[in-house]
Amino acid sequence: MRVVLDTNIYLAALREGGFVFRMFREIFSPDFNYIVFISPDIKDEIEEKLQIWVNEKLADHRTVTNLRIIIDEYIHQVIPKETLQVIKDDPDDDKILECALAAGANLIVSMDKHLLRLRQFRNIPIVHPSSFSFMFPQK
Repeated sequence: MRVVLDTNIYLAALREGGFVFRMFREIFSPDFNYIVFISPDIKDEIEEKLQIWVNEKLADHRTVTNLRIIIDEYIHQVIPKETLQVIKDDPDDDKILECALAAGANLIVSMDKHLLRLRQFRNIPIVHPSSFSFMFPQK
């Protein structure tokens, strides 16, 4: 399955022990057949947020470094070919849709209300990470 994760998923994955942290780890395990995609715009946004989180001590350097390694080594980068203007209330969210189209994604995972309100975009479902709860049992 080809998946695009919203920036908020990457940031939530920094909170060890939480559901998104466990989901994030499982997505990259060999037991699941997920290919995750990112665009340069999403990567830049993640980097901006990570800098803030480190400066405000919301995340430590080790955890942030581990996330950067995952992004660089396990996530496939695509260059969107289409510029969209879909999310009027938060145009910055359009980068997630643009990435999904460029990746030929089967799924977008987000906690963003503007994206979740769409439910799907061009036949790509947009789901909250809690929708995966049946796939990731408690350990």
